[in-house]
Amino acid sequence: MKKFTIDKSDEIAEIIDRILNEAEKEITLVVPKGSALVKSVSNFRLLKREADSAGRSITIESVDDTALAFAKEAGLQSGHPLWNPVKGTGGISDITAPAATTTPAADQPKSASLTGPATAADEDHDTDDMNDEEDEEETERKFLSKNLLIGAAVVIGVFAVGFWIVGTFFNRADVTIDFKQTPWAFQGNFLADKAATGINGATNIIPAQIFTTDKNITQTFPASAVSNTAQKAHGTITIVNDYSTASQDLVATTRFQTPDGKIFRITQNVTVPGAKSAGGKLTSSSIAAPIVADQGGPDYNVGPIAHLTIPGFQGTPKYNGFYGVINASTTGGLIGKHATPTTADIANAKTKTTQVLQSSLQGGFSGTYPNNFKILDGATAIQVTKLTVNTSTDENGNFSVFGEATLSAIGFDESALKTYLLSLAQSQEQNSVFKSLDLSYGTVKANFPKGQVSFSLSVQSELEPSFSVDDFKTGVLGKSINDARSTIAALPNLSDGKISVWPFWLVHIPSNANKVHVTVN
Repeated sequence: MKKFTIDKSDEIAEIIDRILNEAEKEITLVVPKGSALVKSVSNFRLLKREADSAGRSITIESVDDTALAFAKEAGLQSGHPLWNPVKGTGGISDITAPAATTTPAADQPKSASLTGPATAADEDHDTDDMNDEEDEEETERKFLSKNLLIGAAVVIGVFAVGFWIVGTFFNRADVTIDFKQTPWAFQGNFLADKAATGINGATNIIPAQIFTTDKNITQTFPASAVSNTAQKAHGTITIVNDYSTASQDLVATTRFQTPDGKIFRITQNVTVPGAKSAGGKLTSSSIAAPIVADQGGPDYNVGPIAHLTIPGFQGTPKYNGFYGVINASTTGGLIGKHATPTTADIANAKTKTTQVLQSSLQGGFSGTYPNNFKILDGATAIQVTKLTVNTSTDENGNFSVFGEATLSAIGFDESALKTYLLSLAQSQEQNSVFKSLDLSYGTVKANFPKGQVSFSLSVQSELEPSFSVDDFKTGVLGKSINDARSTIAALPNLSDGKISVWPFWLVHIPSNANKVHVTVN
């Protein structure tokens, strides 16, 4: 089989001459896309006729769909080099090319030489060719029109599918609703009382709750005087209960004795917790307390000491069950010149310790009660329960003050008060809610013994109709846009409403609630 490729500019006469000059009977003609041969189906018919007359078998191979269609129309074997390869020419498809349509030899027209002299028969033949060419041009026009219609249908189908996909999977609706707002104001006096169990609308008495928190600190201050007196050592002792599960109270100045007979005293009342009992075995408990030496001088700068007895329990079973431990050395014991606080030093130290206690309690109080409770300015009180001064100075000449205080506050549930105020507003404007609410409190008076706080209240607010976004969505999902507009228009106290959809050609609200976004202004 002979195979050759024609040039795009080759005319039909040139191609036929080349075929007739070939010795091979079977010829594959490779037609490039855009070839002049593809201008008319009549070229392929002429090629078929001349090849048959010369005893040649012609096969058309091309990537041009029009060339393949014209070849088939003319009765020539044809194939795509990849998808419908000509047998013996390669390709990657396993699809067999359709059998060639051949015209019986008896039906084939006789061909004259392209260069021989014209005869009468040739003239008749030329007339037939002209008629054939007109028929072929008409067929070609119909073929091209059909292809255009098919192409247009495909394009329309693609666009239709695209519109459907966008409208079904990427659709959304944005709804904006503006309501008219109605001003509402209120002024009144209230009493928050710990004895109240609910809000009394006739007397404006609301429930109150008392909150308390404790704080203790030790502050050091410089002593400004110098004296020749003996100074007592001081430190911390751990008191151990290895006796029973019952707690034990020890008063300030309770004595503890070292193995060599030195006496230390605790400086404050202490309750030693009870020991733990499990499986018949007692586990000791303990508590730390400050101590001071019974006498002045450096001899009492001692420790650590593993066991100090309590002389007050001597002769009782508690003597061996309770004891003290000094884990760190006591310090400050000396005789001679040393710093001593004056009366003014002590008074100033007490004042500053009180101020630190108050500031610390107020600063750390806000997180100790529920967020929905309101504590008004003037509804808190701080009581200093203990100020103990240790006049013994350390090696730097500082003495210490131990302070303890309790903060008490009377508060009320502000969220419950707002609910009560809304009920008052709804008695004038039914089915309304607060769009904005501003509460101003004044004239606060607290009575801590009774657990009461009175105050005045001024309210400025804006009301709007009660509206459920979820209920609205449920009501419009899948509805036509006109029906959704009617639903919005029927809302009470409506100021304005707007529906925006994407894509723009949607005529229904999406049925998926996640694709509907509602904004209320």
